[in-house]
Amino acid sequence: MLLCRRKNKLEFGFSLIEMIVCLFLLSIFFLLFPRLHFIEMENKQSKGLNDWEWDVYLGQIP
Repeated sequence: MLLCRRKNKLEFGFSLIEMIVCLFLLSIFFLLFPRLHFIEMENKQSKGLNDWEWDVYLGQIP
């Protein structure tokens, strides 16, 4: 946190610009993270397992 001096009193906290920059960086991270396929965090077997679980779920709905 940053310290800033106003009216002879110390106040600490985040400024509006810092909060906007932080939210902007977080939003860019969460928008780009699903598109980063070069990391290969999911493999083909887990994807097939998810399809199987989806089929079981749909089979339970009348």
